[in-house]
Amino acid sequence: MSPVPELTRFQRRQILTACITYFAFLTVMSGIPVGSMGYFLSQKLPDGLTIAGVAIGIATLNGVIISTRWATGVAAPYFGYLGDRHGREGVVLVAIPICLVSLMLLTFPASLLATVLFLPLAFAATGASITALDAMVGALASANRRATVMSMYATWQDVGSAIRPLVAYAALEFTSLMLVYIGGAVLMVGALAAFACVFARSGRLLGTEARSVNR
Repeated sequence: MSPVPELTRFQRRQILTACITYFAFLTVMSGIPVGSMGYFLSQKLPDGLTIAGVAIGIATLNGVIISTRWATGVAAPYFGYLGDRHGREGVVLVAIPICLVSLMLLTFPASLLATVLFLPLAFAATGASITALDAMVGALASANRRATVMSMYATWQDVGSAIRPLVAYAALEFTSLMLVYIGGAVLMVGALAAFACVFARSGRLLGTEARSVNR
């Protein structure tokens, strides 16, 4: 039997970068806006919202906004198509700036309406990125190493999922909501820089390879 092929150093770097990027999306975009939205709305709309004479409470408004995050799961097949068509790394590189805009709107909400309306787009960008990262990590791992690689990837997911509900709540005990959003933005900028450095300049982009195969 031939020996099991090891991952190259470059492949390991790509996989680790994808894991860190995934962790950033889960912790920041699936944690901070979701965990702090009720508090954010109570600060901006202390008396709730009235539309056409109908009073809408903060809890209801918060539920409506946050529920759009789950709606993006329906579009996962389409997000996968976009990644195959235009490059999975490109999806992530476009999605992170969209998420950063959303965080900046939350930090400096010049228009509450614009902030609220932009959030579903950021949630969709997060869903598209997670779909792309899932496919990227699976493609990077060789068949003999796939179980090990995907287990590590799932561990990063578990850590991010465990931390995300507590990030905003815990941070608000000793800092302001603005600094929480800025901290999340800094983490996303770090993920963007690492991802762009490893993938966008590597010359071995998965999306490029996928497109060449499809032609």
